[in-house]
Amino acid sequence: MQRERLAAASPVKKPRRDHSGSQEAAAATLATTSATCAFVGLRNQGATCYLNSLLQSLYHLSAFRQAVYNVPTEHEPPVASVASTQTSIALALQRVFYQLQFGTSSSAVSTQPLTRSFGWEARDAFVQHDVQELSRVLIDALASSQLAADGTVERLFAGKMESRVECPRVSFKSTRIETFCDLSLTVKGCRDLIESLDQFVQPEHLVGENRYAAEGYGLQDAVKTCRFVTLPPVLNIQLKRFGYDSRRASNVKLNDKFEFPAHLNLDNYLSDVPSFDSSNVYRLYGVLVHSGDVSSGHYYVFVAPQPGQWFKFDDDKATPATQAEAVFANYGGVDRSGPSQQKHTNAYMLIYVRCCDEAKLLFDVAKSSIPAHLSSRFERESADEQRRLKEREEAHLYRNVRVVFEADLESHPSSKFDIVDFDDILPHRVLKAKTLENLRHELLPRLVPFSDSTSVRLWLWAARQNGSCRLDAPVSAADEVRPIGELCPRDPDLRLFCELLPQSSLEFRTICSDDAFICVKWFNPVTATLRFVRNCQAPLGSTVGDLGAEVLRLLQLPGDLPVLAFEEVTARRVEQLVLAATLRDCQLGVGDIVVFQLNSELEDLVRSPLVPDYYRFILSHVRVDIFRLESPSEPEFTLELSKLDTYATVAAAVAAKLSCSPSHIRFRSTIRGDRPQPELLTRLQRDSVTLADLLRESNRLYFEQLRHSIDVVDAGLGVSGASILKSFRNAGEKADNTACVQRLL
Repeated sequence: MQRERLAAASPVKKPRRDHSGSQEAAAATLATTSATCAFVGLRNQGATCYLNSLLQSLYHLSAFRQAVYNVPTEHEPPVASVASTQTSIALALQRVFYQLQFGTSSSAVSTQPLTRSFGWEARDAFVQHDVQELSRVLIDALASSQLAADGTVERLFAGKMESRVECPRVSFKSTRIETFCDLSLTVKGCRDLIESLDQFVQPEHLVGENRYAAEGYGLQDAVKTCRFVTLPPVLNIQLKRFGYDSRRASNVKLNDKFEFPAHLNLDNYLSDVPSFDSSNVYRLYGVLVHSGDVSSGHYYVFVAPQPGQWFKFDDDKATPATQAEAVFANYGGVDRSGPSQQKHTNAYMLIYVRCCDEAKLLFDVAKSSIPAHLSSRFERESADEQRRLKEREEAHLYRNVRVVFEADLESHPSSKFDIVDFDDILPHRVLKAKTLENLRHELLPRLVPFSDSTSVRLWLWAARQNGSCRLDAPVSAADEVRPIGELCPRDPDLRLFCELLPQSSLEFRTICSDDAFICVKWFNPVTATLRFVRNCQAPLGSTVGDLGAEVLRLLQLPGDLPVLAFEEVTARRVEQLVLAATLRDCQLGVGDIVVFQLNSELEDLVRSPLVPDYYRFILSHVRVDIFRLESPSEPEFTLELSKLDTYATVAAAVAAKLSCSPSHIRFRSTIRGDRPQPELLTRLQRDSVTLADLLRESNRLYFEQLRHSIDVVDAGLGVSGASILKSFRNAGEKADNTACVQRLL
């Protein structure tokens, strides 16, 4: 009876009643359009077709799109690029909708900012999730925003259902009202959507072992019924095509034929008879299709923003479709066009919109109705993205030029090696076809505004075989007119040093083949600081001591102070120089680094009194976060240590912070993931390991503060055993811990 009443009330005959070849042809003729699809697709990140299908179905619901636009996000911080991390789901969804509305059909929209706002990592994009589950998660996330405050989510998608239980033999009745945002309907054993709905609301008899526990009456036979109290304007229906097969002992996909009508009248499924002026006739708006089996597959969606106008959205492709393609072809069942076999492509979710609400659900969203801050933000992001894209496309025409000045050498931190860190030097994007002569007239006046070309000498840097990068030679007249792209071709960036003419000089001294151009540093062992002094030009026949005397003069120190000299070959290779040796004998030339320090017997030197010691300290220096093993989430404190420190040294440093004995500190080393390693170190291991061994690849160190000495704990003694052992020792007992343990046992 329910089926006949529904069929009589429906304005269109159900497809299953008249599903012949002639009807398919008529429907195809009615729905076929030759118009070019102006809609925009979504880019698949790997396995996000289910997300793309859901987003397209939500986007074309104009009421939902307008509500998303209206969520206040003007206070969200700007992002450096569209690919940057964004924590606001609402803003990320606004961006996707805006790009779908105002983008071009030739350029698919990226969903990466949206999935990043979910907290997904790159690997999550290759894991296919259930589209119904994702729909609920997304709706719930938006419901926690302004969409909940104005009731948009509930107004569009939420309905109410009444579950009633009655016991015919006693006077007992129970009624419960529940809110739903989608329906899950059975496919197995049902020919179509109407039969499945009939089964959904069919009374269930609770008898035998399934009797109902009625309050005050105990277990009773009962009848459970279900009816809709209110229905939402947008009705989401999930078809149960995935389930567990007990015979196969595995999950399977049900590909049985299951028809669904283009129009659906649900008046007779309401608990109360609807009023004369109300109607619950729905039009099929979207068909979300799954193609494949239970372990793999692909999702795409058909959407009809207007009656009879179907469009297919398959990731980045958006094309017109017919009603036959959108509806009839997705019933499932047996493929009759070829050898008889099951269709693996069929509808998984259906979206219906209430006909009387179509004007409020589906309308043109004008740009004027979008908040101005969104338009300006997304237009600015689009312009920045286009600029970055153009830069990437033209990158082969340009080269970064990094110009180093003496001020950069002077500001180079003493905790770093070499004389400059090129990552700290601002790159200038210059066409490769331009010459250094062009650079002098275009770039240098901006960098050195009060100088002319005669007061600036440019140097080239060269990467050495040992991995260091040092000054190589002044730019020659021939190099001045060569294209920038041809200079130092092995280096990705062109690195220059800009030497400024001293005010006391009229012109630069020529660098001859018998000259060295030494970068000089000064090390202060008292303050443990290393700083740049000057680039010194000197004959190769002069001695290292002569160079040291010049350094003392520049530092305004007495010239008779004894000094030590070291060459910084690399960070790990520092060699002492003989002061009486010539620069030629020491094989010093252009770009080499020489470090001087006082040679004095000072009593209050720091732990690294000599240059090589200081360099080793810098290489091994590390900031370590110290954690208690029982509370590993927050560090107890941080220590400045050396990776070469022994177990005992580190224990002493930690014990000093805790005001306890170092013998009561026990460490656990770390493994990947910065988690404590379960194995304890033996006494032999503790005597041989360093801090580097404890840290591995982490800067986290876990400790336990023991009640007794670590030696006592290692011996396996309890509290009483520790007291007896102490008495043995106080009495002068000569036995070792093992003998003591044997006696106690």
